[in-house]
Amino acid sequence: MLIRDIISEGPKDFDDMNLNSDKIQQSLDYFYKEHAPSKATGKKIDSFKGFDVMKFVWPAGYELYFLVKDDVPNLYLALSKYQDGLAVGNIRSNGTVKATEFYNYILDKITPKLYSDKGQTPAGRKIWTALDKFFPDITVTDVGDRLVATKSSGEKDAH
Repeated sequence: MLIRDIISEGPKDFDDMNLNSDKIQQSLDYFYKEHAPSKATGKKIDSFKGFDVMKFVWPAGYELYFLVKDDVPNLYLALSKYQDGLAVGNIRSNGTVKATEFYNYILDKITPKLYSDKGQTPAGRKIWTALDKFFPDITVTDVGDRLVATKSSGEKDAH
């Protein structure tokens, strides 16, 4: 069953975080400059759309990814091991890069399956809906308490 067909059993909804652009950037700066380095050293692993992809791996196994340009974080994504892939724990973006584009990158370069968190804000739910709608080689499936995105070798069926 595809997400665009029905989302009745999937992740539970959280309230919107109501962050304005200043609060989002403050949050990104905090995660990149204080939170992530408190547990691990960041390492540039790639480039994406003109940004450095910085990765922090915490001892507990959490993977934190940042898209950074001129030491300014533009997107933050926290992932953890889950079943046969990785699960999204948190994401912030200042809008410079669409989260769906970075999820696509993660599926191309990091993991074959990307799971949602058990709860979604309205903005988080939009990411998964857009991922399924705008990326023909990605299928988002409701697997009970989470959504899972996988890439196919061909284009998915049109509905």
